[in-house]
Amino acid sequence: MTPVGSRRACSRSVCSRSCRSRSTRSRSARVRLLAGLSPAWFILVAPACHTRHAAAPLITALTPSSADVTRGDPVDVVVAGRGFDSLNTVHFGRVRLQQVPRTSPTSLKFQVPRDDEQVPDRGGAPVQPLPSGTYDVRVSTTRGSSNALAFTLTGVVR
Repeated sequence: MTPVGSRRACSRSVCSRSCRSRSTRSRSARVRLLAGLSPAWFILVAPACHTRHAAAPLITALTPSSADVTRGDPVDVVVAGRGFDSLNTVHFGRVRLQQVPRTSPTSLKFQVPRDDEQVPDRGGAPVQPLPSGTYDVRVSTTRGSSNALAFTLTGVVR
């Protein structure tokens, strides 16, 4: 993050015009502009130019990439990649698993959902077990959504 009084402009081409215009304002004008904001608000606003360009997460592997769930045993899946937040949303097909913690900076772990209870906008439909098939797995963070990798589910989750 560039301090308020700094004249260093952003090197990113997407925001360089915006950052340059901000860096050429006089320090006193910027201080007057921010005088009415609380310090916490300034911390959230000041680096916005650069956080806007932070990379969306990237998934490189799922371990395992398939599971037979006929017996109904829980299946833990490790997602390897980068760009994960402390709490992430994992999309397993249409099922949304929220607040999945990362286990390290490059991985997170979730359990294969047993049913469609966590599908958004399900309405009043009864909860159904997930059928066998291939499901896209994606990770969403505050910086965007990742690529999708396939996970194959065999057997019927009971």
